[in-house]
Amino acid sequence: MSALQKDSIKIIAESVSITNLSDEVAQMIATDVEYRLREITQEALKFMNHSRRVTLTTEDINSALRLRRFQAVYGYGHLSSKPIHFRRAAGMPDLYYVEDEELNLEDILNAPPPKVPRDVTFSAHWLAIDGKQPLTRWNPAPVPAGSEAMASIEETDDGKVEVVKQIVKHTLSRELQMYYKKITHSLTSEDDTMQEAACNSLKNDPGINQLLPYLIQWTCDQPTRNLRNLPRLSVMLNVLISVCESVHLHIEPYLHQMMPAVITLIVTAQMGQSYEEDHWSVRSRAAGLCASLCERFGSIYQHLQSRVTKTFINALLDPTKPLTTHFGAIHGIASFGSNVTALLLIPNIDVYFKLLQPELSNSDPVRLLESQKVFQALLEATGRYVQTLMETPSPLNEKVKQTLIESGSEDNTTRLVLDL
Repeated sequence: MSALQKDSIKIIAESVSITNLSDEVAQMIATDVEYRLREITQEALKFMNHSRRVTLTTEDINSALRLRRFQAVYGYGHLSSKPIHFRRAAGMPDLYYVEDEELNLEDILNAPPPKVPRDVTFSAHWLAIDGKQPLTRWNPAPVPAGSEAMASIEETDDGKVEVVKQIVKHTLSRELQMYYKKITHSLTSEDDTMQEAACNSLKNDPGINQLLPYLIQWTCDQPTRNLRNLPRLSVMLNVLISVCESVHLHIEPYLHQMMPAVITLIVTAQMGQSYEEDHWSVRSRAAGLCASLCERFGSIYQHLQSRVTKTFINALLDPTKPLTTHFGAIHGIASFGSNVTALLLIPNIDVYFKLLQPELSNSDPVRLLESQKVFQALLEATGRYVQTLMETPSPLNEKVKQTLIESGSEDNTTRLVLDL
């Protein structure tokens, strides 16, 4: 049986204009209220014990309420000179009420008025002048080079003492510094076994979160410094893939650094020293990583995928861009799936084929190879999409099929896609 009586619950309900509360409902509410009170009391006792006190105060109750995400009870301070007294209601042994103090209106009128509060004032000070921070009491004191940051004690205008903590530099432990040197040395070496071991360590090691910003910075600097070094770019891509596949690392704060580097690998004009190097696979793998990042963080950053796909379609339809950029743009669009392919790639097949067809008969071997790679990428993208559509026949699929046939009427290229 609950320690709270149902009559108390009914009286509280009547105070909020609920007059038809049944006895059964009142008893159930009383039981639930008792459980909540016991829960709050236990939490308050924990605050009391951690404070090394033997007396439970109203502040302990308020702390327990805040911990449980309830609104604190105001007006009952434990420092009050007038304690709260509860009285038992006449004729009802289990009902209590707070005794209100009777105030004399004449005493209130004759009491001296309170002090007038100070007016709100504003003041301005310089944070920096010509790149240098002035030594004022509003600005933190500069930390000398090589010295550790210490906490300083300052006194305000009203006499209160405040502790101002200085800015602390982000430092790594000696073990993490050694790990960073070993990882970067292994990744920059020419030994494939060491590179693979380093990537596996980044993927499976749970204790390198503090090292992650340095690894991301080092990795994302590679496209700008080693754009002609294809093996280094491939290793950089493997590092990003390992970091993204790790279940222990939180990469969302570094997404703004990773996306430009990945998109650069996809649509850059030239990658590597010679056209004979296999930069095509690096572009296609980077496109898969880009789509994976957009799918993973698309719900958080709603415009991420639209901005990336806009970059790809603009690169594809720009005749001034090289065919290597077109190749990466096609793989980038196709990596987002059939819906993005239908929205961006399929309607522009006719326009792009007019640009690509003269290159397929070019006498230059480099241009011929690039055009064939682009042609093959376009076949794979549209072929996968058409196969997906043919599995679920619908009027929309027939309309897309007719569009593909009309766009390939000149050289029957897209008819070949439909037969795949």
